[in-house]
Amino acid sequence: MTGPFVKETPLNPPYYTLHYDKVWLSCRDVQAIKEQVLAHAHGSVVHIVLDHARHTSTAALAGLILLRRNLLQQNRDLRVAGLAGNIKGLHEIHNLQSALPEWRTQALSAP
Repeated sequence: MTGPFVKETPLNPPYYTLHYDKVWLSCRDVQAIKEQVLAHAHGSVVHIVLDHARHTSTAALAGLILLRRNLLQQNRDLRVAGLAGNIKGLHEIHNLQSALPEWRTQALSAP
């Protein structure tokens, strides 16, 4: 399943990984990611790899936090990886480590 903004990379269950391939993470893109994850992601942990993304808004990050909250209610979870630029700065400034945990691994590079 490939969405308009992300590509899915199957990992060993229970993981579901999405690679976001734009430079700007918009609220509209977060909504598309949310719809894709809730409709198609079958795994207890969803990883969103933001290697290409460098810019976002606080509202877009809030959308990811709301997605994580929704997943936690389903006994699932969400992690982000590849934070850089403005996204990493906002993540640190707003102290979002507990609300939107970062998953640090080299194994997530896009195929």
